[in-house]
Amino acid sequence: MTTRSVLCGIDFSDASVDVLRFAIDEALMRQATLDIVHAWTPPSRPLDPIGITGMEDDSAELRKALDALTLPKKIQAVRRHFVRGLPRDCVANLARQLGSELLVVGSHSQPRLARWLLGSVAESLTRVSPCPVVVVRPTLELASEKEEREQHQKSSPMTISVALSGNA
Repeated sequence: MTTRSVLCGIDFSDASVDVLRFAIDEALMRQATLDIVHAWTPPSRPLDPIGITGMEDDSAELRKALDALTLPKKIQAVRRHFVRGLPRDCVANLARQLGSELLVVGSHSQPRLARWLLGSVAESLTRVSPCPVVVVRPTLELASEKEEREQHQKSSPMTISVALSGNA
């Protein structure tokens, strides 16, 4: 018999709190194991193929952060996965290996240009995941989003509509 699994992808951003909360509720409701995954992409070193510049490998710290996540006592079956590579591929492959019945990831509402250039992990997972995907939007406005919204408001021209009557 295979274990039921709800897979939760986190990136340790502020938005991950809401993603994890949603995944916990789903795992409890489904009586499934909560599988938490963080996919780490090693930094590319195009000018340093043999690693002499001393670019730090922060994977050990990220692994510790994953292991240190505190979860409510009501969730008893938890597995933590730290995978290396492109998040889309690693998370989809893990969902396939685990036979996950649901994948929960977050959305960061990136600026349009960044999303167009880099793509969205959440959006790409909806296309390649072997199971249904829930994309959780953050409940709190992140500082970068607030700054972008305020900047947009400052740079947007103001439109004023005035109704004129024909009796002047």
